[in-house]
Amino acid sequence: MMQRNILVFTALLLIFLAIILRTTIPIYLCIFLISVLFFSYLLRVKIDVEPSIVTEKQDWFMNEEIKVNLMIKNHGTDGVFNVNLIADRIFTVKQEQNVVRIRSGETGKVEVKLIAKIPVRITKFMLKITTSDPLGFFRFEKSVEMPVNIRILPQIEDVRKAGLKPVHTLGLVGNVTSNFRGSGMDFHSLRDYQTGDQLKSIHWKASARYGKLIAKQFNAERSGDVIVCVDLRKSACPLEKREEMQARMISAAFSVATKVVNNRDRVGAVVISDAVRYIMPGYGKKQIYRILELLLLRRGEGDAPVENVGFILPRLFRTTALFIIFTPMLDDALPRILVDVANRGFKIVCISPDPLSYLPQSKSMEDQIAMGVLGLKRKSLIAISSRHMEILNWPRHVMLASVLRGLRTYRERIAY
Repeated sequence: MMQRNILVFTALLLIFLAIILRTTIPIYLCIFLISVLFFSYLLRVKIDVEPSIVTEKQDWFMNEEIKVNLMIKNHGTDGVFNVNLIADRIFTVKQEQNVVRIRSGETGKVEVKLIAKIPVRITKFMLKITTSDPLGFFRFEKSVEMPVNIRILPQIEDVRKAGLKPVHTLGLVGNVTSNFRGSGMDFHSLRDYQTGDQLKSIHWKASARYGKLIAKQFNAERSGDVIVCVDLRKSACPLEKREEMQARMISAAFSVATKVVNNRDRVGAVVISDAVRYIMPGYGKKQIYRILELLLLRRGEGDAPVENVGFILPRLFRTTALFIIFTPMLDDALPRILVDVANRGFKIVCISPDPLSYLPQSKSMEDQIAMGVLGLKRKSLIAISSRHMEILNWPRHVMLASVLRGLRTYRERIAY
């Protein structure tokens, strides 16, 4: 610290003066200064704390102010502690410096406000605790890892009016009306009563009018498979504002999955990041929570080989499923794999966020040329891939529902 450095420099200067002047008075002053430093070191505060966390709730939304109470229990000596929560790419800290005096054996409280930038499950906080001796000559610092369990939920997009329907339906109960005649909710026609028909299927008014038993015929409701895929690789978008674009893709994927489940269709998920993780199609709220946990999983620094996507998709999922993939379409690795998968009979819809719309406007000629070249590369990839799959461009300031209105509706077919 600055005070200690000044004191040490003064002691060295006194020793130099004692040698030059050949007197002992500077030596006595030097001994006094060294003793002050020694006793200050003996009176140092021992950092031995046990942090814990108290929050109002476990689940928070993106861009919502999170109020966290850090409880610091002091097992060491009395002292004044400066508790800082180390921010990272996941969240920003509004109150960075918090000073609290804690006696030995007591617990102090530090209030911290956070704002999460991306949807993720936070499993730990890194605390930086600093303190100093009473005279301020020595400074001591310690980093403490504190386990937490906070979920940052994605923002839900309004996609209720989007026509998200699978191409093929399965032989299972759902909301999609099929041409198959059977028990269902959608009335189709009247027919003569046949032996074995249930009593509730008889139309008594029509039977009284025609003098014979008439039964009601319904259209059966079927369900289909929709697979939501999110490309979160770093190499897929090596630009600024990548976290913001990835957060929006996660929110869009979760919104689409919720919409599909509400339609009583089966939904699965694939996340491409440091590894290719997937969830098989399923129904209900449990499936939504499984997909949410997969999307909130904190990802590593590396990128998975995109060849794994071409290996997993054809072997795990039906060709009758509808694949909705979110990717910025900046590298040709994943589009090449998707074209190969589409040629095997899979129906793929690619929703591509425009990464250039997330970048700030630059006045530099070099930056404008680089953005122009990047935009031309992306347009060429979209033009080549659009021959094999449907691609929807998604600018930054456009709602997801507006983009999904451009999605073609496909005639449902029954797949047994």
